[in-house]
Amino acid sequence: VATIVASERGVSRVHTRVSGWLERVDVLETGRTVARGQTLAAIYSPEVNAAMVDHLNAVKWGKEEEKRGFTTEARRHGETHWKPDLARATRKRLTLLGVSQNEITASEKSGEPTRLTALRAPAGGTITRKGAVLGLYVQPGTELFEIVDLTTVWAIAEVLETDVLPAGSFATTP
Repeated sequence: VATIVASERGVSRVHTRVSGWLERVDVLETGRTVARGQTLAAIYSPEVNAAMVDHLNAVKWGKEEEKRGFTTEARRHGETHWKPDLARATRKRLTLLGVSQNEITASEKSGEPTRLTALRAPAGGTITRKGAVLGLYVQPGTELFEIVDLTTVWAIAEVLETDVLPAGSFATTP
């Protein structure tokens, strides 16, 4: 008797970093194969939205400061201005909240905060557990998906001691 199980090295759990509501679920059932970086769901989070507005304001203020001549070169000569540094800090905050660089850049180009934040697969594999349901309110740490890489599996077998051959011996049939 044997049981086939996935290698422990190939297990990934997908959690949200922010609270909000699942407004889109792209992977609807277990058993689906997903690629690393693939969008699994999208969350509306007031926290991410507020951080995005802060970032867009910081970028706008930084551009206004550059127009007035406060460049990186001016800062090297002892002038200190906080707005360009603020834009970097707000971008970092968005990244830590789980917003991708592409989403941040798209928002900067449009000048509008993105409404939804994509939840992406951290690794490729098969969805073996799904807790994501459309409209679900999620909090940080809520497990939404389990992804398992099934390219390597283990066979856990029950073998009687008498059936185990000593090393170097060969089974013979009478």
